[in-house]
Amino acid sequence: KAIVDQFHRMGNRITVLYNGTLIIESVTEKDAGEYLCVARNNIGDDLLLMKVRVTMKPAKIEHKHYLKKQVPYGKDFQVDCKATGSPQPDISWSLPDGTLINNIM
Repeated sequence: KAIVDQFHRMGNRITVLYNGTLIIESVTEKDAGEYLCVARNNIGDDLLLMKVRVTMKPAKIEHKHYLKKQVPYGKDFQVDCKATGSPQPDISWSLPDGTLINNIM
């Protein structure tokens, strides 16, 4: 476990400001858990325990109406596959010959 002073950066994502504010940028599922804030002076101390849950959503393809498509011979074929989720899902295509193509993002 790391122990750092106020207004110290742990890597590029975690900062503690002078007023005690904790900032974590680009939260991932690994940031979920219990956070403990301790306030202490010569009279006494106080604690705050906070449970943090990182919300995510499964991948979901939008507009599933492209179940069949006819394309004239020699013409171009284009079909969109848009998906939502948190974190943002990667898109890949499987071609009739078994070739797998990953998205370029």
